[in-house]
Amino acid sequence: MFIPRSTGTSQQIMAIFSRAPIEEPGYPGTTGGVASAGASIVYLWVHFAALTPQPALGDSITINGTPYDVGAVYVDVKGGATLRLGRNL
Repeated sequence: MFIPRSTGTSQQIMAIFSRAPIEEPGYPGTTGGVASAGASIVYLWVHFAALTPQPALGDSITINGTPYDVGAVYVDVKGGATLRLGRNL
């Protein structure tokens, strides 16, 4: 579920789990390089051009009941974007 800050109205979106578009310190699914119980950083690819409103910094996405905040949006030239999500603890 995608919950934009601008509207507060949740909407179901289709997304694909993705690799980080940039190299980051630590390991995927960890906090600052230290293993944790569950992924704290997740990357999703979305069809950015088809979403209204488009995901932005501070929006929320819930995956299987776990809330995440959109921390970065990496837009590609083909109408997609990779979203960097941080677990909302």
